[in-house]
Amino acid sequence: MKRLLIVELMAVALLTMLAGLGFHRVFADTDYLVPVLGAALFGVALSAGAQWRRLSVTPAVTASVLGFIVWAMYSVLFDTMPNGVPTGSTITELAAGMAGGWAEILSTTLPARPEPGLLLVASFVIWAAGAASAELAGRRDSVIGPMIGPLLALTVTLFIGASGPETNALLSAGFAALALVTILIHVSRVPASRLLVGPTDRPDTRPQNEQSPNRRMLSGLPLVVLAAALGSFIVAQLPLNPDDAFDPRSLRKVQIEQRLTSSPIVSVKAQLTADPPVPVFGFDTARLGDLDEVDSVKLVTLERFTGAVWTSDATYSKVGTVLPSAEDGPSGDLEQRTISQTYTIQNLPGPWLPVVGRPISVSSEDSELLVRFDDRAGSVLSETGALSDLEYEVVSDIPVITDDDREFAQRSTADGLEVYTELPDGLPDSIRALALDKTSETISPYEQLQALEAFFLEEFRYSTDVEPGHSYARVERFLTERKIGYSEQFASSFAIMARSLGFPSRVVIGYQLTSSEEAGGAVGSRTEVTSDQLHIWPEVFLDKVGWVNFNPTPTNTAPFVPANDEPVATQGGEYVLERARPRVVGPGLGNLSTPDPGLLSGPLLSVAIALGGLVLLLAMLIILKVLRRRSRRTGLSPTDQILGAWAEVADRLLELGVGVPDSQTAKEVASTNAAVLGPAPTARLNAMIPLVTTAIYAPHEPTDLDAEEMWTHVRAFRQELYAERTKFTEAMAFLNPRPFFSGR
Repeated sequence: MKRLLIVELMAVALLTMLAGLGFHRVFADTDYLVPVLGAALFGVALSAGAQWRRLSVTPAVTASVLGFIVWAMYSVLFDTMPNGVPTGSTITELAAGMAGGWAEILSTTLPARPEPGLLLVASFVIWAAGAASAELAGRRDSVIGPMIGPLLALTVTLFIGASGPETNALLSAGFAALALVTILIHVSRVPASRLLVGPTDRPDTRPQNEQSPNRRMLSGLPLVVLAAALGSFIVAQLPLNPDDAFDPRSLRKVQIEQRLTSSPIVSVKAQLTADPPVPVFGFDTARLGDLDEVDSVKLVTLERFTGAVWTSDATYSKVGTVLPSAEDGPSGDLEQRTISQTYTIQNLPGPWLPVVGRPISVSSEDSELLVRFDDRAGSVLSETGALSDLEYEVVSDIPVITDDDREFAQRSTADGLEVYTELPDGLPDSIRALALDKTSETISPYEQLQALEAFFLEEFRYSTDVEPGHSYARVERFLTERKIGYSEQFASSFAIMARSLGFPSRVVIGYQLTSSEEAGGAVGSRTEVTSDQLHIWPEVFLDKVGWVNFNPTPTNTAPFVPANDEPVATQGGEYVLERARPRVVGPGLGNLSTPDPGLLSGPLLSVAIALGGLVLLLAMLIILKVLRRRSRRTGLSPTDQILGAWAEVADRLLELGVGVPDSQTAKEVASTNAAVLGPAPTARLNAMIPLVTTAIYAPHEPTDLDAEEMWTHVRAFRQELYAERTKFTEAMAFLNPRPFFSGR
């Protein structure tokens, strides 16, 4: 029987390891195998060792928990232990991973990088499954007991990896076969009489001719093989579609609000006007001619216009190397060109990473590159903020749009695009009228957009000397009066005018690429991108085509001559008014440029905080004294109550500076301090002496009446103690914290 138990535990370990292999759809590479499969093996082995040492369940579980902690440290967090000894960082990483890894693994798009938090969760699931199954196999006679842990673990892996690549068909078939073998081993090992349901001491329920374990195993193996083969065949015939699998990540997306609270447009002008331009990143293509196919790379897409600024409500989900598909509408049946790019970051402000088209994968040998992804617009965001000395690869799909596709494309009215057509109240009538006028002679929707683009290219000029901004008022003045600006004004004006005509539109921030004439698109060609290539352009969504880029920013430049009351740029990049307008101050508002700091500011605020802290400390001291007195008064026995009352007497004496050594008896305390206390308090102490002596030395328990009498003396002692003293002395004694430091 012991031999079969060892065989069953080995089968349980293999079964748990098979369940751990279910994480192959979760992780992007095989780095998870050692922590996860080792957790299955050592979890079962430690549980078997606890049974061999005949430990009860509680010590066995405790040993298993400690064993997992050790295994997690050395298999997952070894990088945090420079000398092979756990450090404070190891403990912190372990706690953070076990607490937050569950949320991460349910929000990271698959396949995920094997980060410590995710590996800790996966290892814990498999360790717990193996340990629980080994316990049930050795300590219980239940037939399905050893199956519960691995089956639950496999369910967890299937649930978590539902949206991952590849399939679990072969893994599930192998798991089912091994599960049946494990059940057969368990049934063969445990006598049949112990597997019967109901009382087994009745003669009619005991088997007369019970088979030997070996015969039971041999007779059951053909059934196991038949059941596994039949199950695999049935599953293979089912019309299952992996795309229809429920993905828990669809219910959880993480929005990084701190990085989207302000529009990234505000920093565009500073980069455009940097002198000299700052190198930002290098751009390589892996295939001949790809460089000529790409004229720009994007950073972030802004879809919401507030009337004053373009911003985004995008949610960024944590992803692995493979990125999810688009959610912002189809591009019809257009052919997709796949382009592989390599970026070498030099001085990118961050947090967005440049990509081309619709990225489908992001990879890097740098383990510190952790990205999040907006699956609606295809923007990639780095969790590390500003970036430098980083190299990563992106594979993207770019739709191949022909002239016929554009010509016959229609204005889209599909659901889900409402955010791209919204315009807040306050749109000037002149903007809509101008958009209608410039498109009045066009026929198709695409011709309307071309007419808007031509309007800007032919009638406007480019200059970075203008003030930034793209509010309704600024755009109206830009369109009707100044007609000069840089990409911020051109892209914003085009997108607003397109929305006024009913087109879904948005603006994109990225970089224009200038291909080298000498490179000619050769393999390994490289483009160096600098800060002055930062650009903003609009995109418009058309049915059966998708998002189409437009570039209304002209290349012809002109000097900018500001009006008398228009801001002009200084050498420092700030703006001053050529002729300042008088400030109009409303009644009761005061000077808005110098707000009143308030009464509590500077030193006064510090003093107020200090006084508030002191008052809070004194209030806590009073509360603690009251609570301690109540605790002493409600002791478990009359003896406890009497001794608690005597402790209160000692505290009152300590508050007045009178020490009460633990070695002194009650009589000695009264006689020693009689001169200091006075006649009445001393007489009260003498009345307490018999009660205290009885509580400490008498063989019998004092009565409740004795305890009540003692506390009556305590209340009277306090009144008599301060009868001849000032109220100030009494107050200071009441606030004295010395009793808490006496060690009593």
